Amino acid sequence: MGKTNNIHQYFYYTVIVLIGLLFFPRLADFGLFMDGSIYGTVAHNMAIGDGSFWQPMFHNYYALVGVNSAIFYEHPPLMFWIQSWFFKLFGDGFYVENFYGVIILLLHILTITFFFKDITKSKYSIFAVWPVLLLWYFVPTILWSTSQNMLDNTLSLWTLLSVWASYRAVRKDHFLWAILAGVLMGLAVLTKGPLGFFPLTAIALLWLANFWTKPTGSYSFYRAFYKSIAVVAGFGIVVVNIMTNPKGKVFMLHYIKQQVIPSVTGQKEIESTLTGHLSILKNMLIEFSPIYGVAILLWILFHFFRKEHYTIKNKTIALWLIFVGLSATMPIALSAKSHSFYLISSVPYFAMAVGIYWIDSILSLTQKVILARKNKRTWRVFLTSIVLFTIVSTSVQWGKYHRDGSMLK
Repeated sequence: MGKTNNIHQYFYYTVIVLIGLLFFPRLADFGLFMDGSIYGTVAHNMAIGDGSFWQPMFHNYYALVGVNSAIFYEHPPLMFWIQSWFFKLFGDGFYVENFYGVIILLLHILTITFFFKDITKSKYSIFAVWPVLLLWYFVPTILWSTSQNMLDNTLSLWTLLSVWASYRAVRKDHFLWAILAGVLMGLAVLTKGPLGFFPLTAIALLWLANFWTKPTGSYSFYRAFYKSIAVVAGFGIVVVNIMTNPKGKVFMLHYIKQQVIPSVTGQKEIESTLTGHLSILKNMLIEFSPIYGVAILLWILFHFFRKEHYTIKNKTIALWLIFVGLSATMPIALSAKSHSFYLISSVPYFAMAVGIYWIDSILSLTQKVILARKNKRTWRVFLTSIVLFTIVSTSVQWGKYHRDGSMLK
């Protein structure tokens, strides 16, 4: 087991180093995607006292959406408030939003790592999550968004923590985990509205996956029901805190009227057409191609050539993760307003589904990689070289103007 762990440790750190190589140089220059720039501006305004939690300010708001108000009602304010503390602590440099992005990325990696360890019931080394991290980060919208200060990255973290807490509510059979899941879901909603609701279904979907595959030790509908009620209760704690705050109530009502309803009814940005509503399917087909492409290759490799067998428990959890991923994506079709980055919060579940379904086969294959002392030394040199190259590339890019350079100068 020690030798196996050692092998997977090398794969894990290789994936982390590759993520760093693709991530850090893109943080070093000026310029963000327009949405990310707006969010950074709102957070910065809040940091210097221009606005507050329930009155986030963006002074070009009228030019942006045609509303004669500087209060930014386009999204709930939680991420802006959190990021405002980064501006208070680290100053006004362009690097502040980027440093926030680094923290969100690291928290994603840690959460996925320990979530995966939990759903495998610590049967494998903690480093065995490396295929999941590889699949997750190499989805195009993840690769792009992590350096662009997008709300969806913070949303993804809250929902990932909420779904993890939901799983632990079932595994530990304790309603306090379910309440925590509801509170975390509330924080997701306070980050990007209705897109944060999908963890509410996680426990019911776990019951459905158990019922469908009928594994040993499946749990009752009653247990799933009362834990789901506990999730609602946890979310209720957040709602009560909002609705008992006059400014919070006013803000959320304005947000629903100005953003949510027009988006669903096709009055905002994109007209409500069948093509618009189904565009999420096209985005899924493109963005998830690395995940389902690898899944197909693994199925061909292990099903036809190695004749591997899979435990029903792994199938159950894999099916549950697919259900959760679909619950994060399919409701987006209710609105014709759809972008590929709306899929960000669903990606970890599809990546973990592939990882847990094929984990035994992947581990049995990688165990055949014999790392002799010479090979280990070569691998360490290789990883060190990538780290040094990343540092140099980031330093060379630091402070340069790439995106919208003429406007920023």
